Amino acid sequence: MEKYVNLSAVCPLASCTMSGKCIRYLGYQKALATETSYTVLNTRLFSPTENSCPYQLVEKKVRVAYGFKRLCGTVPSRNQKLLWAGSGFGSESTYYRYRRGMFGLSPVQQKKVLRYLEENGADISVGFDRYQIETVYEKP
Repeated sequence: MEKYVNLSAVCPLASCTMSGKCIRYLGYQKALATETSYTVLNTRLFSPTENSCPYQLVEKKVRVAYGFKRLCGTVPSRNQKLLWAGSGFGSESTYYRYRRGMFGLSPVQQKKVLRYLEENGADISVGFDRYQIETVYEKP
């Protein structure tokens, strides 16, 4: 069982070959200069290899979509009544929060929503209500 490691945990291993690209090491350098306290990885419990580290994180830019009211407007009225029920969002309130654009949709979620709406007759060429480029941190 893999233990949870806080996303904000920093790494002090300057000797690691990945330290120049790793957000955790860059965070450590910043924390040393500006923070009173911070969470540090216990480097005694793992050892990075020449080409990888189990806790390395890199920065990636992704296109996040917000809202799909316009898309839902293209769904035929006969399919709209319980559109939320098969959407996979779990509850009606969560579905409507995503639909209004309160939460962003990752690229994977975008594909699922587009496929579901297309199955229900939507014109997916309309696209989502708005898009935004956001930074995410992930394992390489």
